[in-house]
Amino acid sequence: MGKKAPTKPEPAKSTQSIPVCNPPHTLGLDDAAVRQRVQAGLRNIQVESPTKTEKQIIRDNCLTYFNLIFIILASCLAVVGAFGDMLFLGIAITNTAIGIFQEIRSKRTIDQLTLMTARKVPAIRNGKRTMVESDQLVRDDIVEFAAGDQICADAVVRVGQVQVNESLITGEEDAIVKRVGDVLLSGSFVVSGRCKAQLTQVGADSYASKLTIEAKKDVKVGNSEMMASLDKVIRVIGIAMIPLGVVLFIKQFKVLDLGLQESVKA
Repeated sequence: MGKKAPTKPEPAKSTQSIPVCNPPHTLGLDDAAVRQRVQAGLRNIQVESPTKTEKQIIRDNCLTYFNLIFIILASCLAVVGAFGDMLFLGIAITNTAIGIFQEIRSKRTIDQLTLMTARKVPAIRNGKRTMVESDQLVRDDIVEFAAGDQICADAVVRVGQVQVNESLITGEEDAIVKRVGDVLLSGSFVVSGRCKAQLTQVGADSYASKLTIEAKKDVKVGNSEMMASLDKVIRVIGIAMIPLGVVLFIKQFKVLDLGLQESVKA
């Protein structure tokens, strides 16, 4: 038994005004039709990674509330010359550096996740068979697929018959026979046979692109009730530190008359 296929993403709403056409499989699109679709943004362009940039990761890890508190405390100690009491800065810097390193490493790993590989695909244009880069294909192009090929965009079989392996995208382990009129999902592989197919969804609208975007999205893991409560307590303590620190300084400096350096350290 094959694995249960995941729910397919909803197709993106098209904002294009170019109607779908069904060119003869022996002729394909002509140059004018191809240019029209390129100008309308109907090219099979790979989606960009939705992850944060490395600069954003560094910024988000450095510009935190607790780092701000540590900087303020360190500044106060530096002003009074209590440099020996600033060892906590080492812990803060190390913690920030570890967070940046782990997040950047995760980002680079996720960015390498892709269901599609760029290559040249045999396409029928102007009645001739020509090799076209996969990112230069457009919607309604007639392309040929044979054993070993990866389906570069969603398509429907026009001529011929193939067996495809969809395990990479649906988890289905068994090869599936695709006949005339059947849908070919981008990201799947042709196991055997040969066919001509018409591209129906390209670029960000294709099934593989939607899966890639979903897989690369930042996943927010829900905390347990205890962790959520602990997070609230830490936030309250962090906010309360500032007025409490001011009160303690006034007590040490005014009431106990310990001097400026000792009051700040205390």
